[in-house]
Amino acid sequence: MKKIGKLTLIFLMFFTAVAFGESPIEVQSTVDRNQMSEGDTFTLTITVSSSSSVSVEEPKLPDLNDFDLLNTWRGASTHSTFENGTFKTIRQESFHYMLAPKRKGKVTISSAIVNVNGRSIRTKPIEIAVLDSRGNKNKIAPRQAPNNSTDPFEDLDDMFSQMLRRRQVPGFKTQPSNPKEAFFIQLEVDKSKAYVGEQITASWYLYTRGHVTEIDTLKYPSLNGFWKEDIEVSTRLNWEQEVINGLVYRKALLASYALFPIKEGKVKIDSYKAKCKVITRGNFGFMGQAYEYTKASKEVKVDVLPIPTDKMPKNFSGAVGVFTLKSTLNKDDLSKVKVNEPISYTIRFEGKGNAKLIDLPSLELPPSLELYDTKKDSKFFKTGKSYKEFELLIIPREAGEVEIPETTISLFNPETAEFYDQKIPGYRFTVLPGDDSQKMASTPLTNQAGEQPKAQVYSPALVVAWQESSSQMINYPMWIGLILLSLMILGWRFYVENGFGQKQKNISEELKRRIKLIYQKIDRGEWREVGVDGTNAIYFVFGAVSEEGGAHVELEQLLLKTPPSVRRELSQPLSKLMEKLERIGFAPEGVVGSLKDKEEQKKLIGQLEKILNRAITLGVQTTESSKSGDSFEMGG
Repeated sequence: MKKIGKLTLIFLMFFTAVAFGESPIEVQSTVDRNQMSEGDTFTLTITVSSSSSVSVEEPKLPDLNDFDLLNTWRGASTHSTFENGTFKTIRQESFHYMLAPKRKGKVTISSAIVNVNGRSIRTKPIEIAVLDSRGNKNKIAPRQAPNNSTDPFEDLDDMFSQMLRRRQVPGFKTQPSNPKEAFFIQLEVDKSKAYVGEQITASWYLYTRGHVTEIDTLKYPSLNGFWKEDIEVSTRLNWEQEVINGLVYRKALLASYALFPIKEGKVKIDSYKAKCKVITRGNFGFMGQAYEYTKASKEVKVDVLPIPTDKMPKNFSGAVGVFTLKSTLNKDDLSKVKVNEPISYTIRFEGKGNAKLIDLPSLELPPSLELYDTKKDSKFFKTGKSYKEFELLIIPREAGEVEIPETTISLFNPETAEFYDQKIPGYRFTVLPGDDSQKMASTPLTNQAGEQPKAQVYSPALVVAWQESSSQMINYPMWIGLILLSLMILGWRFYVENGFGQKQKNISEELKRRIKLIYQKIDRGEWREVGVDGTNAIYFVFGAVSEEGGAHVELEQLLLKTPPSVRRELSQPLSKLMEKLERIGFAPEGVVGSLKDKEEQKKLIGQLEKILNRAITLGVQTTESSKSGDSFEMGG
């Protein structure tokens, strides 16, 4: 009895240690290198390791005033090892940050705080040594009288000195601060002062007199505070010549955007950062040594003026620019309009500016006309012009003479700083009695789509019969074949659940995390961030589903890369959601209207979550099934 009692006590102690013992958690902060030249980049990695599943929040980074944060990404991994007769599993979640130091000398990355299972863990600080870009032994000397120096950058001194001395119109072009640079990135804007919603064209150019062999874009401008439309983002350098003060330069466009300020005040256009390898010309006209440096354009501040509210009409559409209006009633013969026969009424705005911000005022239709459905289409062109088209489906419900009344809409012309009106013409016609068999129900077409009658499936009667075999011997080869087939099916199922299913699970978990953060921002009243994070969630999901990534790719291009089932089912509701999210995140505050309401935003994000989860289900399953079809073919 004593032995049994001791064994029981030992067992209980062991069980208690296992049940209540805390699995070890380790948080590390590392860099891929701690010594570098000025202008280089490095990666800071914060890793959380544990032997069990833990809840990890995104690290709270310290102040990074001495660094540029160029990129962030995260990853997860699981490692299993066999030690001392037992399997040990280590789970790791990593957060990566690409940084570039802003100054030379000793620079310290202070401690970051990571919240793991509700407990805050602080990392150790890291010290970085940033050396002179040319090294301590090869410091650039002041310009001397001509000699036989082999330094190729001295040959460029006069060129850039003249560039710096060139008179510049303030706010239109930035200039390099170091005249010995082998290349520089220049920002050009067409205006330094604009109204809220007025177009500003910003273009980044690469200038050099050498030969650029490689270029790597490290950071595109984030352009916070602007609604952005792409004009051109270069995939290759197309060089052209530009003569400045008698010197010939090679110039290539990197990116060009149409920017529309969304708030008044001083708004910053941030930098474009790139790493280039440049070969400069030597003393005797031959190609010299290749140099690799990282450069960034200067930031430019734009003075954004508010739209004058004292003269703002009540029918102001929110659009800023110069637009023309066209309307058509798409019916071959207005004298033959019948009851319950739909009429298509098209209203199109086109011109210079962001037509996507135009809202159509409510039409005062008579009771005999029903507005059945409204479709919207908009596009921005590289020329700086855009259009927005409204297609209204109107159904006459009663016979007799009816009239679509004339409507006036107001817009703001930034060139004259005045509001102007555009009239939507009215139409008068007679509705003839129609055939009741052609009557359309008073339900929007979009709500009827997808409702298909369910086909009845008749299952044949299953008859089970047993026929005694003529042979009493067991067919061993047949049973072996069945066992092997079962094992293959089980293996394939395991592969699908742990391979194919894992991708869908990872995307869904990341989407769930993003949606949770959006709801938190709704509760805090950060309505502008709700629109930005919502559009980012769309780009993330469709970038993952299409396997193209979401950065710097238009949504239309991502949709083309997704399976047809995704485009067919989700294209239309997704475009409507995207329009509302872009309006919240990037449109001037006066245009956002009721979309700033918390309940409206929660309803919108709920729809977004459903659509994106459906996209994950359709996209991942279809993609993985097609991949499996490439490797496994079943005969039939």
